[in-house]
Amino acid sequence: MVSLNQNSEATVRTQELQNWIDEQETPKNVLKEFTKLREDLFFELLAEALEQPEIKAAYRDWPEARRDEQAIKKYCQSSQIMGSLHLQLAGKNDGNTASPNFINTSSLFKAARGTVTDDNRPSVYMDPVVCRAGLEIRYSGEILTQYDWDVLQALTDLSDCCYNKICHINAVDILRHLGRDIGGWEYNKLEKSLVRLAAASIYIKKTTVDGSQTSKQRPKIVGVIRFLTHMSWMRGDLDAEVYFCLDRYYGYLNGYGYALVDWNKRKLLHKNELAKKLQVLFTGHSDIAQFHSIPKIIGLCGYTSTVTLFTKVLKDALDLLMNVGIIHSYWISRPKRGESDKKVLCVWVKGAPDSNFPVPRNRAGTYYGPEGSKTTQSSVRRWSRVLSESHL
Repeated sequence: MVSLNQNSEATVRTQELQNWIDEQETPKNVLKEFTKLREDLFFELLAEALEQPEIKAAYRDWPEARRDEQAIKKYCQSSQIMGSLHLQLAGKNDGNTASPNFINTSSLFKAARGTVTDDNRPSVYMDPVVCRAGLEIRYSGEILTQYDWDVLQALTDLSDCCYNKICHINAVDILRHLGRDIGGWEYNKLEKSLVRLAAASIYIKKTTVDGSQTSKQRPKIVGVIRFLTHMSWMRGDLDAEVYFCLDRYYGYLNGYGYALVDWNKRKLLHKNELAKKLQVLFTGHSDIAQFHSIPKIIGLCGYTSTVTLFTKVLKDALDLLMNVGIIHSYWISRPKRGESDKKVLCVWVKGAPDSNFPVPRNRAGTYYGPEGSKTTQSSVRRWSRVLSESHL
């Protein structure tokens, strides 16, 4: 359940005006239609515009006959006119963080490897993102990693899921929320991540599974969304102040489904980016036993290695997830020689294998759990049904 509480802070905006603005959907549409507003709503919107220092300063210099409309037109150039958006997400608490499943199950935030640093990240434009069926996502900006995902979630948590509102916070609070050390190197890393997030944009189109655009009867998304519409960093000798504004349209993505990622357990993963990526990916699915194609996981994580080499680091990350209690156990298939593209991972997230979600006994592979490991044998006939239930 997602509850949208518009302008939750004390403001002068009435619900009637907010409802009208929501119907317009964008500042551009508000600009087109505001002259049709009822007189009391028009002057309420004008009063808001004049609360903006730059508009108030210029108001006196504009021709008297047109300055009211000019003030509102100027206000329409800012996303602030759409009002703040406070998300009240069911199940959200201090021990977890909420993130849209559109993002969680995609390759947008990759798992950084040793060759990726803050100073050598490539930039892309409208780069296709690996994502679930029925979506098209394209990304523009510097490559994002799990550290960037953590920073974005820290901003979301510390702002209490408030979007389209300028928030102010000390950088120390962000670093503490991330479980990072406090020091110059961490300040520099945080600043670079904030700049990346502020400069990035994502194009999203919701389509049907066959690739065609959704019909008018189904929810449709076509547009460019940002993570942050504003970010400024004021660095002092001993600390830094951060001002930021989360894009309300990014917040709207939670309405299409979100996952509650265990934040306390995530911090136990420390700097293991692959384990962090897998945690978000697994949490984005609700099934007790999840089947994932390993070649697809490679793409989601941003790796380019072979299935054989990736499986080695994958197992290390899965063992870490199992040790901190994020998953219960997992199973990796052992395909025939030359068929590594058919390698599959099965993960039990919320409990042990049972009669409803058993360890595959009819396909060659190895099961890893708290009680140790064991091998399974092959029977291709029954395995075809399991593959058809794979998420990826």
